[in-house]
Amino acid sequence: MSVEAMKQALVALDDALGYGSQRLDDKLTNAITSLRQAIEQAEKPFYKVEGPLHVVCQCDKCKAQPQREWVGLTDEERMDILLNLNWDKKLSHMDTALAIEAKLKEKNT
Repeated sequence: MSVEAMKQALVALDDALGYGSQRLDDKLTNAITSLRQAIEQAEKPFYKVEGPLHVVCQCDKCKAQPQREWVGLTDEERMDILLNLNWDKKLSHMDTALAIEAKLKEKNT
């Protein structure tokens, strides 16, 4: 259900409140409370920016997972990447970036 549909349902429930029995009003009040919470949750951003190039997912699934510490490259690993590139062919910046990315994926997955 979209947030807009939830808001329309909330208005309808609010309008219906008070036109029935106390039992019905109690059920409507519970439904209104649940719907307001669902709307609030749906409107929360799924991410927050903690700095340049550092975005953190805020969805319930990701928040439940323990955060792993990022593992960067040592000076030795950086030098190893540069030395193992095939310098006989003309390298682009993309080739270098892909080699660095591959090493970081290896260390962080």
